[in-house]
Amino acid sequence: MVAAEEVNASLLEVRGITKRFGTNVVLDDIDFAVHAGQIISIVGENGAGKSTFAKILAGITAPDKGTMLMSGEPVAFHSPREALSHKVGFIPQELAFVPTMTVAENVLLNTWPRWAGFVSPRSVVRQAKRHLDRMKIEVSPTQLMSDIRLAEQQMIEIVKVMARDIRVLILDEPTASLSNEESDRLMTILRALAADGLGIVLISHRFDEVLDVSDRVDVFRNARRVFSGSPEGLTHGTLVEHMLGRAVDEPTDEDRPAVRADEALLEVRDWRHEPHPQLHEIGFDVFPGEIVCLFGVRGSGVEVIAEGLTGRRGGVTGTLRVEGRTIGLPGSPREAIRDGIAFIPPDRKRQGLVLQREIQENLTYLVPSQVSRLGMIRSRAQAMVAGTWSSRMGVRSRSVSQLVGDLSGGNQQKVLLASRLITQPRILVLEEPTRGVDVGARLQIHDILRESAREGAGILLVTPDVEEAAAVSTRVLAVRFGRIVDELVGARVNQADLLHAVSGTRRAS
Repeated sequence: MVAAEEVNASLLEVRGITKRFGTNVVLDDIDFAVHAGQIISIVGENGAGKSTFAKILAGITAPDKGTMLMSGEPVAFHSPREALSHKVGFIPQELAFVPTMTVAENVLLNTWPRWAGFVSPRSVVRQAKRHLDRMKIEVSPTQLMSDIRLAEQQMIEIVKVMARDIRVLILDEPTASLSNEESDRLMTILRALAADGLGIVLISHRFDEVLDVSDRVDVFRNARRVFSGSPEGLTHGTLVEHMLGRAVDEPTDEDRPAVRADEALLEVRDWRHEPHPQLHEIGFDVFPGEIVCLFGVRGSGVEVIAEGLTGRRGGVTGTLRVEGRTIGLPGSPREAIRDGIAFIPPDRKRQGLVLQREIQENLTYLVPSQVSRLGMIRSRAQAMVAGTWSSRMGVRSRSVSQLVGDLSGGNQQKVLLASRLITQPRILVLEEPTRGVDVGARLQIHDILRESAREGAGILLVTPDVEEAAAVSTRVLAVRFGRIVDELVGARVNQADLLHAVSGTRRAS
Protein backbone atom coordinates (compact mmCIF):
# COMPACT_ATOMS: atom_id res chain seq x y z
CA MET A 1 0.00 0.00 0.00
CA VAL A 2 0.98 3.66 -0.43
CA ALA A 3 2.32 5.45 2.64
CA ALA A 4 0.34 8.54 3.72
CA GLU A 5 3.24 10.91 3.08
CA GLU A 6 3.63 9.51 -0.44
CA VAL A 7 -0.02 10.23 -1.31
CA ASN A 8 0.58 13.92 -0.58
CA ALA A 9 3.69 14.02 -2.76
CA SER A 10 3.16 15.48 -6.23
CA LEU A 11 4.73 13.10 -8.74
CA LEU A 12 4.01 15.22 -11.81
CA GLU A 13 2.81 18.83 -11.89
CA VAL A 14 2.32 21.41 -14.63
CA ARG A 15 1.67 25.13 -14.25
CA GLY A 16 0.31 27.51 -16.84
CA ILE A 17 0.65 25.09 -19.78
CA THR A 18 -0.43 26.79 -23.03
CA LYS A 19 -0.35 25.43 -26.57
CA ARG A 20 -1.33 26.96 -29.91
CA PHE A 21 -1.47 25.52 -33.40
CA GLY A 22 -1.33 28.61 -35.60
CA THR A 23 -4.01 30.96 -34.27
CA ASN A 24 -5.94 28.10 -32.65
CA VAL A 25 -5.47 27.87 -28.87
CA VAL A 26 -5.77 24.21 -27.89
CA LEU A 27 -4.60 24.55 -24.26
CA ASP A 28 -4.97 27.75 -22.28
CA ASP A 29 -3.13 28.21 -18.96
CA ILE A 30 -3.60 24.68 -17.58
CA ASP A 31 -2.60 23.80 -14.02
CA PHE A 32 -2.57 20.11 -13.13
CA ALA A 33 -0.99 17.67 -10.67
CA VAL A 34 -1.09 13.92 -10.06
CA HIS A 35 0.12 12.35 -6.82
CA ALA A 36 1.34 8.90 -5.87
CA GLY A 37 -1.53 6.45 -5.60
CA GLN A 38 -4.00 8.67 -7.48
CA ILE A 39 -6.07 7.95 -10.58
CA ILE A 40 -7.01 11.22 -12.28
CA SER A 41 -9.53 11.03 -15.13
CA ILE A 42 -9.69 13.72 -17.80
CA VAL A 43 -12.92 14.07 -19.77
CA GLY A 44 -14.13 16.53 -22.39
CA GLU A 45 -15.41 16.82 -25.92
CA ASN A 46 -13.17 15.97 -28.84
CA GLY A 47 -11.19 19.11 -29.55
CA ALA A 48 -11.22 20.20 -25.90
CA GLY A 49 -7.44 19.67 -25.64
CA LYS A 50 -7.26 16.35 -23.74
CA SER A 51 -5.05 14.43 -26.16
CA THR A 52 -2.73 17.39 -26.75
CA PHE A 53 -2.33 17.72 -22.99
CA ALA A 54 -1.48 14.02 -22.69
CA LYS A 55 1.10 14.35 -25.48
CA ILE A 56 2.74 17.27 -23.68
CA LEU A 57 2.99 15.23 -20.47
CA ALA A 58 4.52 12.38 -22.50
CA GLY A 59 7.09 14.50 -24.36
CA ILE A 60 5.47 14.06 -27.80
CA THR A 61 4.45 17.72 -28.11
CA ALA A 62 6.21 20.74 -26.60
CA PRO A 63 4.14 23.45 -24.89
CA ASP A 64 4.45 27.08 -25.98
CA LYS A 65 4.38 28.28 -22.39
CA GLY A 66 4.32 26.84 -18.88
CA THR A 67 6.44 24.75 -16.54
CA MET A 68 6.55 21.06 -15.61
CA LEU A 69 7.86 19.55 -12.40
CA MET A 70 8.68 15.99 -11.34
CA SER A 71 8.70 15.53 -7.55
CA GLY A 72 9.06 19.31 -7.27
CA GLU A 73 12.03 19.61 -9.64
CA PRO A 74 11.65 21.47 -12.99
CA VAL A 75 11.85 19.23 -16.08
CA ALA A 76 11.30 19.62 -19.83
CA PHE A 77 10.57 16.63 -22.05
CA HIS A 78 11.63 16.86 -25.69
CA SER A 79 10.73 13.28 -26.65
CA PRO A 80 8.86 10.25 -25.30
CA ARG A 81 12.24 8.65 -24.59
CA GLU A 82 13.15 11.58 -22.36
CA ALA A 83 9.78 11.33 -20.57
CA LEU A 84 10.43 7.62 -20.00
CA SER A 85 13.83 8.42 -18.56
CA HIS A 86 11.96 10.52 -15.96
CA LYS A 87 9.59 7.60 -15.27
CA VAL A 88 6.60 8.93 -17.24
CA GLY A 89 4.97 6.37 -19.56
CA PHE A 90 2.30 6.96 -22.20
CA ILE A 91 -0.09 4.52 -23.92
CA PRO A 92 -1.85 6.14 -26.90
CA GLN A 93 -5.25 5.13 -28.21
CA GLU A 94 -3.58 3.68 -31.31
CA LEU A 95 -1.37 0.97 -29.82
CA ALA A 96 2.27 1.04 -30.91
CA PHE A 97 3.44 -2.57 -30.86
CA VAL A 98 5.27 -4.68 -33.44
CA PRO A 99 2.74 -7.33 -34.60
CA THR A 100 5.35 -9.67 -36.11
CA MET A 101 7.28 -9.91 -32.85
CA THR A 102 6.40 -12.03 -29.83
CA VAL A 103 4.82 -10.77 -26.64
CA ALA A 104 8.18 -11.07 -24.85
CA GLU A 105 10.04 -9.15 -27.57
CA ASN A 106 7.47 -6.35 -27.40
CA VAL A 107 7.52 -6.16 -23.60
CA LEU A 108 11.31 -5.67 -23.62
CA LEU A 109 11.49 -3.72 -26.88
CA ASN A 110 14.81 -1.79 -27.10
CA THR A 111 15.89 -3.29 -23.75
CA TRP A 112 16.54 -6.90 -24.75
CA PRO A 113 19.08 -8.58 -22.41
CA ARG A 114 22.43 -9.18 -24.09
CA TRP A 115 25.47 -11.29 -23.34
CA ALA A 116 28.77 -10.52 -25.10
CA GLY A 117 26.86 -8.34 -27.55
CA PHE A 118 24.32 -11.04 -28.47
CA VAL A 119 20.62 -11.13 -27.55
CA SER A 120 19.60 -14.11 -25.49
CA PRO A 121 16.10 -15.22 -26.60
CA ARG A 122 15.75 -17.37 -23.49
CA SER A 123 16.52 -14.40 -21.26
CA VAL A 124 14.03 -12.23 -23.17
CA VAL A 125 11.26 -14.76 -22.51
CA ARG A 126 12.29 -15.23 -18.87
CA GLN A 127 12.38 -11.50 -18.06
CA ALA A 128 9.15 -10.79 -19.93
CA LYS A 129 7.43 -13.65 -18.07
CA ARG A 130 8.47 -12.07 -14.78
CA HIS A 131 6.83 -8.77 -15.77
CA LEU A 132 3.68 -10.54 -16.99
CA ASP A 133 3.41 -12.54 -13.77
CA ARG A 134 3.85 -9.40 -11.65
CA MET A 135 0.73 -7.93 -13.27
CA LYS A 136 -1.10 -11.30 -13.37
CA ILE A 137 -1.37 -11.25 -17.21
CA GLU A 138 -1.97 -14.80 -18.44
CA VAL A 139 -0.59 -14.53 -21.97
CA SER A 140 2.19 -16.72 -23.34
CA PRO A 141 5.35 -14.64 -23.87
CA THR A 142 6.15 -16.64 -27.00
CA GLN A 143 2.89 -15.79 -28.83
CA LEU A 144 2.99 -13.29 -31.67
CA MET A 145 1.31 -9.99 -30.84
CA SER A 146 -0.78 -10.33 -34.00
CA ASP A 147 -2.26 -13.59 -32.66
CA ILE A 148 -3.67 -12.26 -29.38
CA ARG A 149 -6.91 -10.35 -28.76
CA LEU A 150 -7.14 -6.56 -28.70
CA ALA A 151 -7.73 -6.51 -24.95
CA GLU A 152 -4.60 -8.62 -24.42
CA GLN A 153 -2.59 -6.33 -26.71
CA GLN A 154 -3.73 -3.41 -24.53
CA MET A 155 -2.54 -5.22 -21.39
CA ILE A 156 0.82 -6.05 -22.98
CA GLU A 157 1.37 -2.38 -23.81
CA ILE A 158 0.84 -1.55 -20.13
CA VAL A 159 3.27 -4.30 -19.11
CA LYS A 160 5.81 -2.91 -21.61
CA VAL A 161 5.61 0.55 -20.07
CA MET A 162 5.63 -0.79 -16.50
CA ALA A 163 8.79 -2.79 -17.31
CA ARG A 164 10.56 0.60 -17.49
CA ASP A 165 9.85 1.09 -13.76
CA ILE A 166 7.70 4.18 -14.35
CA ARG A 167 6.04 6.30 -11.68
CA VAL A 168 3.38 8.06 -13.81
CA LEU A 169 1.20 6.24 -16.37
CA ILE A 170 -0.86 8.18 -18.93
CA LEU A 171 -3.54 6.33 -20.94
CA ASP A 172 -5.50 7.88 -23.81
CA GLU A 173 -8.88 6.14 -24.30
CA PRO A 174 -7.60 2.67 -23.31
CA THR A 175 -11.09 1.12 -23.25
CA ALA A 176 -12.52 2.68 -26.44
CA SER A 177 -12.41 -0.65 -28.29
CA LEU A 178 -12.88 -3.04 -25.35
CA SER A 179 -15.98 -4.85 -24.15
CA ASN A 180 -17.43 -4.05 -20.73
CA GLU A 181 -15.85 -7.19 -19.25
CA GLU A 182 -12.43 -6.35 -20.73
CA SER A 183 -12.74 -2.76 -19.50
CA ASP A 184 -13.55 -3.95 -15.98
CA ARG A 185 -10.44 -6.12 -16.00
CA LEU A 186 -8.27 -3.19 -17.09
CA MET A 187 -9.76 -0.96 -14.37
CA THR A 188 -8.93 -3.64 -11.78
CA ILE A 189 -5.31 -3.60 -12.95
CA LEU A 190 -5.16 0.21 -12.79
CA ARG A 191 -6.49 0.18 -9.21
CA ALA A 192 -3.79 -2.30 -8.23
CA LEU A 193 -1.08 -0.17 -9.85
CA ALA A 194 -2.33 2.92 -8.02
CA ALA A 195 -2.35 1.01 -4.74
CA ASP A 196 1.35 0.29 -5.36
CA GLY A 197 2.07 4.02 -5.59
CA LEU A 198 1.71 4.76 -9.30
CA GLY A 199 0.18 8.05 -10.42
CA ILE A 200 -2.29 7.42 -13.24
CA VAL A 201 -3.79 9.88 -15.74
CA LEU A 202 -6.76 8.36 -17.59
CA ILE A 203 -8.44 10.01 -20.59
CA SER A 204 -11.82 8.43 -21.20
CA HIS A 205 -15.26 8.94 -22.73
CA ARG A 206 -16.81 6.22 -20.57
CA PHE A 207 -18.54 7.96 -17.69
CA ASP A 208 -19.20 4.78 -15.70
CA GLU A 209 -15.51 3.90 -15.46
CA VAL A 210 -14.55 7.51 -14.79
CA LEU A 211 -16.94 7.79 -11.84
CA ASP A 212 -16.04 4.33 -10.55
CA VAL A 213 -12.25 4.32 -10.70
CA SER A 214 -11.16 7.95 -10.26
CA ASP A 215 -9.85 9.79 -7.23
CA ARG A 216 -10.36 13.07 -9.10
CA VAL A 217 -12.11 14.08 -12.31
CA ASP A 218 -10.88 17.00 -14.43
CA VAL A 219 -13.08 18.39 -17.20
CA PHE A 220 -11.59 20.20 -20.21
CA ARG A 221 -13.71 22.53 -22.35
CA ASN A 222 -12.58 24.92 -25.06
CA ALA A 223 -8.88 24.48 -24.18
CA ARG A 224 -9.35 25.15 -20.47
CA ARG A 225 -9.73 23.01 -17.37
CA VAL A 226 -13.19 24.08 -16.24
CA PHE A 227 -13.78 21.60 -13.40
CA SER A 228 -11.65 19.58 -11.02
CA GLY A 229 -13.06 17.62 -8.14
CA SER A 230 -14.01 14.35 -6.48
CA PRO A 231 -16.26 11.97 -8.43
CA GLU A 232 -18.42 11.68 -5.32
CA GLY A 233 -21.77 13.29 -6.08
CA LEU A 234 -21.08 13.59 -9.80
CA THR A 235 -23.53 12.05 -12.26
CA HIS A 236 -23.54 11.52 -16.01
CA GLY A 237 -25.74 14.60 -16.27
CA THR A 238 -23.45 16.89 -14.29
CA LEU A 239 -20.41 15.69 -16.25
CA VAL A 240 -22.20 16.49 -19.50
CA GLU A 241 -23.08 19.96 -18.19
CA HIS A 242 -19.44 20.64 -17.30
CA MET A 243 -18.25 19.35 -20.69
CA LEU A 244 -20.75 21.27 -22.80
CA GLY A 245 -21.21 24.31 -20.59
CA ARG A 246 -24.98 23.79 -20.56
CA ALA A 247 -27.65 21.40 -19.37
CA VAL A 248 -28.86 18.69 -21.74
CA ASP A 249 -32.37 17.28 -21.58
CA GLU A 250 -32.58 13.51 -21.17
CA PRO A 251 -34.42 11.70 -23.98
CA THR A 252 -38.06 10.97 -23.21
CA ASP A 253 -40.47 8.35 -24.56
CA GLU A 254 -41.69 11.01 -27.00
CA ASP A 255 -38.17 11.20 -28.44
CA ARG A 256 -38.19 7.52 -29.36
CA PRO A 257 -39.20 6.78 -32.95
CA ALA A 258 -42.57 4.99 -32.89
CA VAL A 259 -43.24 1.66 -34.58
CA ARG A 260 -45.24 2.14 -37.77
CA ALA A 261 -47.82 -0.36 -38.99
CA ASP A 262 -46.43 -0.44 -42.52
CA GLU A 263 -44.96 -3.48 -44.21
CA ALA A 264 -41.59 -4.42 -42.78
CA LEU A 265 -38.60 -2.96 -44.60
CA LEU A 266 -36.32 -5.76 -43.46
CA GLU A 267 -37.22 -9.35 -42.59
CA VAL A 268 -34.61 -11.79 -41.29
CA ARG A 269 -35.67 -15.42 -40.94
CA ASP A 270 -33.89 -18.49 -39.58
CA TRP A 271 -30.36 -17.13 -39.81
CA ARG A 272 -27.62 -19.50 -38.78
CA HIS A 273 -23.83 -19.34 -38.61
CA GLU A 274 -21.82 -22.38 -37.56
CA PRO A 275 -18.28 -21.02 -37.07
CA HIS A 276 -17.66 -18.88 -34.01
CA PRO A 277 -19.51 -16.68 -33.21
CA GLN A 278 -22.50 -18.94 -33.84
CA LEU A 279 -26.04 -17.90 -34.74
CA HIS A 280 -29.08 -20.04 -33.97
CA GLU A 281 -32.47 -19.46 -35.66
CA ILE A 282 -32.19 -15.67 -35.70
CA GLY A 283 -35.31 -13.88 -36.91
CA PHE A 284 -36.62 -10.32 -36.61
CA ASP A 285 -38.21 -7.44 -38.56
CA VAL A 286 -37.36 -3.76 -38.93
CA PHE A 287 -40.21 -1.41 -39.86
CA PRO A 288 -40.04 2.05 -41.45
CA GLY A 289 -39.47 4.78 -38.89
CA GLU A 290 -38.15 2.70 -36.01
CA ILE A 291 -34.76 2.09 -34.46
CA VAL A 292 -34.28 -1.58 -33.60
CA CYS A 293 -31.27 -2.40 -31.45
CA LEU A 294 -29.41 -5.71 -31.41
CA PHE A 295 -27.87 -5.55 -27.95
CA GLY A 296 -25.20 -7.99 -26.84
CA VAL A 297 -21.57 -8.19 -25.81
CA ARG A 298 -18.89 -8.62 -28.47
CA GLY A 299 -18.80 -12.28 -29.46
CA SER A 300 -22.51 -12.80 -28.80
CA GLY A 301 -23.20 -12.91 -32.54
CA VAL A 302 -24.57 -9.40 -33.05
CA GLU A 303 -21.62 -8.43 -35.23
CA VAL A 304 -22.19 -11.49 -37.46
CA ILE A 305 -25.77 -10.34 -38.12
CA ALA A 306 -24.61 -6.83 -39.06
CA GLU A 307 -21.87 -8.15 -41.32
CA GLY A 308 -24.17 -10.73 -42.92
CA LEU A 309 -26.70 -8.03 -43.80
CA THR A 310 -24.06 -5.86 -45.42
CA GLY A 311 -22.02 -8.37 -47.41
CA ARG A 312 -19.05 -8.51 -45.07
CA ARG A 313 -19.48 -12.00 -43.61
CA GLY A 314 -19.74 -15.34 -45.39
CA GLY A 315 -21.08 -18.58 -44.00
CA VAL A 316 -24.43 -17.14 -42.89
CA THR A 317 -27.53 -19.05 -44.07
CA GLY A 318 -31.20 -18.12 -43.94
CA THR A 319 -33.78 -15.91 -45.63
CA LEU A 320 -33.67 -12.16 -46.18
CA ARG A 321 -36.51 -9.96 -47.45
CA VAL A 322 -36.15 -6.26 -48.23
CA GLU A 323 -39.33 -4.23 -48.85
CA GLY A 324 -41.29 -7.43 -49.43
CA ARG A 325 -38.80 -8.95 -51.90
CA THR A 326 -36.90 -12.12 -51.06
CA ILE A 327 -33.26 -11.60 -51.96
CA GLY A 328 -30.07 -13.54 -51.47
CA LEU A 329 -27.79 -12.52 -48.65
CA PRO A 330 -25.48 -9.80 -50.04
CA GLY A 331 -22.16 -11.18 -51.26
CA SER A 332 -20.41 -7.82 -51.00
CA PRO A 333 -20.94 -4.31 -49.60
CA ARG A 334 -21.71 -3.10 -53.14
CA GLU A 335 -24.55 -5.64 -53.41
CA ALA A 336 -25.92 -4.49 -50.04
CA ILE A 337 -25.94 -0.84 -51.16
CA ARG A 338 -27.70 -1.88 -54.37
CA ASP A 339 -30.38 -3.54 -52.21
CA GLY A 340 -30.81 -0.33 -50.20
CA ILE A 341 -28.79 -1.38 -47.14
CA ALA A 342 -26.05 0.99 -45.93
CA PHE A 343 -23.53 0.10 -43.21
CA ILE A 344 -21.63 2.13 -40.62
CA PRO A 345 -18.69 -0.11 -39.59
CA PRO A 346 -17.29 -0.03 -36.03
CA ASP A 347 -13.76 0.99 -37.09
CA ARG A 348 -14.03 4.19 -39.10
CA LYS A 349 -10.27 4.52 -39.61
CA ARG A 350 -9.73 1.11 -41.20
CA GLN A 351 -13.15 0.22 -42.59
CA GLY A 352 -15.07 3.40 -43.25
CA LEU A 353 -12.95 6.38 -44.24
CA VAL A 354 -9.89 7.20 -46.33
CA LEU A 355 -8.08 9.41 -43.84
CA GLN A 356 -5.58 10.87 -46.32
CA ARG A 357 -8.31 12.13 -48.65
CA GLU A 358 -10.47 15.22 -48.36
CA ILE A 359 -13.86 15.46 -46.66
CA GLN A 360 -15.58 16.06 -49.99
CA GLU A 361 -14.06 12.93 -51.51
CA ASN A 362 -15.06 10.75 -48.56
CA LEU A 363 -18.59 12.14 -48.62
CA THR A 364 -19.17 11.42 -52.31
CA TYR A 365 -17.33 8.15 -52.98
CA LEU A 366 -20.59 6.19 -53.00
CA VAL A 367 -22.57 8.63 -55.18
CA PRO A 368 -20.32 9.35 -58.20
CA SER A 369 -23.35 10.06 -60.40
CA GLN A 370 -24.19 13.12 -58.30
CA VAL A 371 -20.81 14.78 -58.80
CA SER A 372 -19.53 13.59 -62.20
CA ARG A 373 -20.27 13.91 -65.89
CA LEU A 374 -18.98 11.53 -68.57
CA GLY A 375 -16.86 9.84 -65.92
CA MET A 376 -15.15 13.06 -64.80
CA ILE A 377 -15.55 14.50 -61.31
CA ARG A 378 -16.98 18.04 -61.36
CA SER A 379 -15.14 19.79 -58.52
CA ARG A 380 -17.78 22.47 -58.03
CA ALA A 381 -20.62 19.92 -57.84
CA GLN A 382 -18.61 17.78 -55.44
CA ALA A 383 -17.90 20.75 -53.17
CA MET A 384 -21.58 21.80 -53.20
CA VAL A 385 -22.89 18.32 -52.34
CA ALA A 386 -20.23 17.85 -49.65
CA GLY A 387 -20.86 21.32 -48.23
CA THR A 388 -24.60 20.65 -47.93
CA TRP A 389 -24.11 17.36 -46.11
CA SER A 390 -21.24 18.65 -43.98
CA SER A 391 -23.45 21.51 -42.79
CA ARG A 392 -26.44 19.24 -42.23
CA MET A 393 -24.38 16.88 -40.07
CA GLY A 394 -22.66 19.64 -38.12
CA VAL A 395 -19.13 18.67 -39.21
CA ARG A 396 -16.65 21.14 -37.77
CA SER A 397 -13.86 21.77 -40.30
CA ARG A 398 -11.98 24.55 -42.05
CA SER A 399 -13.55 23.53 -45.38
CA VAL A 400 -14.67 20.40 -47.24
CA SER A 401 -11.18 20.24 -48.76
CA GLN A 402 -9.65 19.49 -45.34
CA LEU A 403 -8.20 15.98 -44.91
CA VAL A 404 -10.52 13.70 -42.94
CA GLY A 405 -7.55 12.49 -40.90
CA ASP A 406 -7.10 16.00 -39.50
CA LEU A 407 -10.58 16.03 -37.96
CA SER A 408 -11.47 15.01 -34.42
CA GLY A 409 -12.93 11.53 -33.89
CA GLY A 410 -16.46 12.84 -33.53
CA ASN A 411 -16.28 14.83 -36.75
CA GLN A 412 -14.77 11.86 -38.60
CA GLN A 413 -17.72 9.78 -37.44
CA LYS A 414 -20.19 12.37 -38.71
CA VAL A 415 -18.47 12.35 -42.12
CA LEU A 416 -18.76 8.55 -42.17
CA LEU A 417 -22.45 8.68 -41.28
CA ALA A 418 -23.11 11.35 -43.93
CA SER A 419 -21.30 9.29 -46.58
CA ARG A 420 -23.88 6.53 -46.05
CA LEU A 421 -26.96 8.71 -45.62
CA ILE A 422 -26.13 10.48 -48.88
CA THR A 423 -27.00 7.22 -50.68
CA GLN A 424 -30.57 7.55 -49.29
CA PRO A 425 -30.69 3.98 -47.94
CA ARG A 426 -34.00 2.42 -46.93
CA ILE A 427 -32.19 0.45 -44.22
CA LEU A 428 -29.26 1.75 -42.19
CA VAL A 429 -27.19 -0.76 -40.21
CA LEU A 430 -24.85 0.78 -37.64
CA GLU A 431 -22.31 -1.16 -35.59
CA GLU A 432 -21.14 0.80 -32.53
CA PRO A 433 -21.71 4.18 -34.24
CA THR A 434 -20.47 6.27 -31.30
CA ARG A 435 -17.40 4.24 -30.33
CA GLY A 436 -14.58 6.57 -29.30
CA VAL A 437 -16.50 9.85 -29.74
CA ASP A 438 -17.19 12.47 -27.09
CA VAL A 439 -20.56 13.11 -25.48
CA GLY A 440 -21.39 16.11 -27.67
CA ALA A 441 -20.85 14.17 -30.91
CA ARG A 442 -22.67 11.18 -29.41
CA LEU A 443 -25.78 13.28 -28.73
CA GLN A 444 -25.64 14.74 -32.24
CA ILE A 445 -25.34 11.29 -33.82
CA HIS A 446 -28.31 10.05 -31.80
CA ASP A 447 -30.36 13.05 -33.00
CA ILE A 448 -29.38 12.25 -36.62
CA LEU A 449 -30.56 8.65 -36.18
CA ARG A 450 -33.89 9.81 -34.78
CA GLU A 451 -34.32 12.24 -37.67
CA SER A 452 -33.51 9.53 -40.23
CA ALA A 453 -36.11 7.27 -38.62
CA ARG A 454 -38.71 10.05 -38.70
CA GLU A 455 -38.03 10.40 -42.43
CA GLY A 456 -38.99 6.74 -42.89
CA ALA A 457 -35.73 4.80 -42.84
CA GLY A 458 -35.47 1.54 -40.95
CA ILE A 459 -32.51 1.60 -38.58
CA LEU A 460 -30.74 -1.41 -37.08
CA LEU A 461 -28.37 -0.40 -34.28
CA VAL A 462 -25.82 -3.03 -33.19
CA THR A 463 -24.05 -2.18 -29.95
CA PRO A 464 -22.69 -3.56 -26.65
CA ASP A 465 -23.22 -0.08 -25.12
CA VAL A 466 -26.18 -0.36 -22.75
CA GLU A 467 -26.52 3.39 -22.30
CA GLU A 468 -26.77 3.92 -26.06
CA ALA A 469 -29.20 1.02 -26.51
CA ALA A 470 -31.52 2.44 -23.86
CA ALA A 471 -31.29 6.02 -25.13
CA VAL A 472 -32.39 5.72 -28.76
CA SER A 473 -34.12 2.40 -29.41
CA THR A 474 -37.75 1.76 -30.27
CA ARG A 475 -37.23 -1.95 -29.59
CA VAL A 476 -34.27 -3.88 -28.24
CA LEU A 477 -33.48 -7.48 -29.15
CA ALA A 478 -31.18 -8.95 -26.48
CA VAL A 479 -28.69 -11.42 -27.98
CA ARG A 480 -26.83 -14.03 -25.94
CA PHE A 481 -24.72 -16.94 -27.24
CA GLY A 482 -26.02 -16.44 -30.79
CA ARG A 483 -29.72 -16.39 -29.88
CA ILE A 484 -32.29 -13.64 -29.42
CA VAL A 485 -33.23 -14.25 -25.77
CA ASP A 486 -35.62 -11.35 -25.22
CA GLU A 487 -37.42 -8.49 -26.95
CA LEU A 488 -37.80 -5.32 -24.88
CA VAL A 489 -40.21 -2.51 -25.71
CA GLY A 490 -41.77 0.47 -23.95
CA ALA A 491 -40.84 0.87 -20.29
CA ARG A 492 -38.56 -2.18 -20.44
CA VAL A 493 -36.11 -0.27 -22.68
CA ASN A 494 -33.92 0.78 -19.75
CA GLN A 495 -30.37 -0.04 -18.73
CA ALA A 496 -31.23 -2.36 -15.83
CA ASP A 497 -33.63 -4.55 -17.83
CA LEU A 498 -31.24 -4.69 -20.80
CA LEU A 499 -28.33 -5.87 -18.65
CA HIS A 500 -30.48 -8.50 -16.98
CA ALA A 501 -31.70 -9.73 -20.37
CA VAL A 502 -28.24 -10.34 -21.82
CA SER A 503 -26.82 -11.75 -18.58
CA GLY A 504 -29.59 -14.36 -18.30
CA THR A 505 -30.75 -13.11 -14.88
CA ARG A 506 -34.10 -11.77 -13.77
CA ARG A 507 -34.47 -8.25 -12.44
CA ALA A 508 -35.85 -8.11 -8.93
CA SER A 509 -39.39 -6.70 -8.78
